[in-house]
Amino acid sequence: MAANETWYFTQYIIYQDAGTAADIKFAFTIPSGATLRWGCLGGAPDTSDAFSVCPWQDSSGVSQSYGAVNARRILVLMGMVINGSTAGNLQLQWAQNTATVGNTTVFTDSYLEAHK
Repeated sequence: MAANETWYFTQYIIYQDAGTAADIKFAFTIPSGATLRWGCLGGAPDTSDAFSVCPWQDSSGVSQSYGAVNARRILVLMGMVINGSTAGNLQLQWAQNTATVGNTTVFTDSYLEAHK
């Protein structure tokens, strides 16, 4: 993102947990001085596998956890970045919410759409 641009994004994430204990969490990072607002459509923004309303996040690097089971799930994250004077990238971060011996996978068919 160039300096002083506003970008809107939609992130489609296909993921699967090896069980129910690990779950998954996501965060976005942005350039210094930018403003970030994001949330989700659907999904389970807690450690259960039930649908609920996703809280709005507005801090770079602050994660939100989502429930998972041993089946593929799709989660749609969306938001906007109002960039300041520092050019840089919008970057997705993800990890298991709770470390376990089973793997959590984000599949290659996941993708990001973004536009000014």
